[in-house]
Amino acid sequence: MYAHCHEMPGVTEEMATRVEAEVGEAPVAGLVAHVSGPSATGWRIIDVWESEEDYHRFEVERLNPALQVATRGVTPPSRPFESYAVTSVAGLARRA
Repeated sequence: MYAHCHEMPGVTEEMATRVEAEVGEAPVAGLVAHVSGPSATGWRIIDVWESEEDYHRFEVERLNPALQVATRGVTPPSRPFESYAVTSVAGLARRA
């Protein structure tokens, strides 16, 4: 498994909600958990994926197009993301 952590300075809850609405509610292949919320400088997202490839597929097929629509082509500022190997995830009901 793979975790993707992204800090986005200046991003608000309203902006993040617009992006999530554009991504849609359809299941995302390979996504184990998605957690987002305010940080000291803006917004933070932590996702756990079955694989790094699953994340990159989501980024190309759903996230980038959603960002273009939700931000009207102006990508919000971000810092380089951090990624980590994940060996276990507890407390989540796994989907079949």
